[in-house]
Amino acid sequence: MSLFSHFFTNDGPGPGIKREQVSKPAPVRFFTILFRKFGKLVQANLIFFLPFIPVVCLAAVLFFLPMEWTLRLPEQAGGGLLDLWGLYVVPLPLLALSPFCAGLTYVTRNFVQERPVFIWWDFWRAVRLNGKMFFLNGCLLYVAYALLSFSGIYYYRSYTVTQSWLCAIPLCFCVALGAILLFAQYYLPLLLVTFELRFWQAYRNACIFALSAFGRNLLISVVLACYFLFLFLAPGFGFTLVLALLLGVFLLASLPSYFVNFVAYPVLDRYLIRIRPLRK
Repeated sequence: MSLFSHFFTNDGPGPGIKREQVSKPAPVRFFTILFRKFGKLVQANLIFFLPFIPVVCLAAVLFFLPMEWTLRLPEQAGGGLLDLWGLYVVPLPLLALSPFCAGLTYVTRNFVQERPVFIWWDFWRAVRLNGKMFFLNGCLLYVAYALLSFSGIYYYRSYTVTQSWLCAIPLCFCVALGAILLFAQYYLPLLLVTFELRFWQAYRNACIFALSAFGRNLLISVVLACYFLFLFLAPGFGFTLVLALLLGVFLLASLPSYFVNFVAYPVLDRYLIRIRPLRK
């Protein structure tokens, strides 16, 4: 059967997760769903690539433009030049991808729930319903990235080395805040596509889960770091180049989305889903 034959068809009827399936160990369920939905994951990834490719191309154009926007750090902070263009302008087009993460999250969440899904229609429906809040989250993350990266990495770090160890206190605060925001992103997309919540309500719950489910969050972070590190380093090794290319083209975004939702969803199920009605 063709890979694209189900782009406009339902994933098939189904009651959702059966009791005997839930009782299976999590790794068994993860790979069972992964193998059964592999073609659907590829389809979702290819749909996500429709906006992804032009956005990355725009970022590449900005990167290669002969623009120079630098800032000289104070001598007390170690001096040196800070490339503001490369750090803060080149990533700016990535904000345009934020709304489309809603479609990818909704589709892969349904895979985790083992619910039927129309890949094409449900993807764009989720973008239409949740795109604004996802874009708002993208803007907030960009501002947080700009502030924390400048103040934490390039300012307090330098002052800690050259001036006083007391600067390590705000540096640690920046690192901790960045980690909380990162961990919150494992739950916020799920919250936005699953519940009727205001944006700040969803963010508050996501931050609570970021602190309370530390073990899961650390596991997600380590696995994702290894995954993208492999994609980044694999081209240097001939025997892994083909695998990295296949993952990059067919599963670059959908596989991490499925993994994050698989690990994070039980937390939502335990603390929210059993006491609050779901969105349709």
